Amino acid sequence: MKVHFGKEPKYIRFDGNDIFVSFNSVYWIYCGTLDEKKKTLNASRKRVEEMKNKEKFEKEIVEIACDGNDVAVRKSTGKPIDCCDIECGECSLLGDKSCTELRREWAESKYIEKPVISKRDRAFLEYLNANINYIARNMDGSLYVYISKPYKIIDCWCSDEFEKSKSLRMVDIDLPMVKWSDDSPWLIEDLKKLEVVDSYE
Repeated sequence: MKVHFGKEPKYIRFDGNDIFVSFNSVYWIYCGTLDEKKKTLNASRKRVEEMKNKEKFEKEIVEIACDGNDVAVRKSTGKPIDCCDIECGECSLLGDKSCTELRREWAESKYIEKPVISKRDRAFLEYLNANINYIARNMDGSLYVYISKPYKIIDCWCSDEFEKSKSLRMVDIDLPMVKWSDDSPWLIEDLKKLEVVDSYE
């Protein structure tokens, strides 16, 4: 439902999927829902989750094939590359089977998105004290860093009883790959090894 106002609302509040607006701090008007946007995003995610590698990288595979070369897959990124442009040791299509068989298996396999890190988030990691080893996200979405490995409890992560939690609430970083649903905290060194991109899509 769309509601048009004669003047700008003073407050906008989100309650779950519902949107409320107000011109003062007392009287609130129900304005609509976020369900449709959420459904669209979920449908888009589902399409990506159900993709095979040959569908995700269709354009890249066609380009390599049109050049008359074989497809290789770079270990560090999981992305296809011209076989002539990579050393065998850097290709993930190595094993007991032939390259042709492994290439077919890779093409038919489900696409698994590899996490990447933005330049800004990557730069932030360099400023962390060398003693900081782990990072985790609490249920409320807040990020915390730890010296010793934390463990998950009801709604947050906890570390050694003598270690004070270090919140990153005041720092403008995203790190979307660090999720509350993670079974274990991220090692800072593992985050540093991720492919760096200009920004998250």
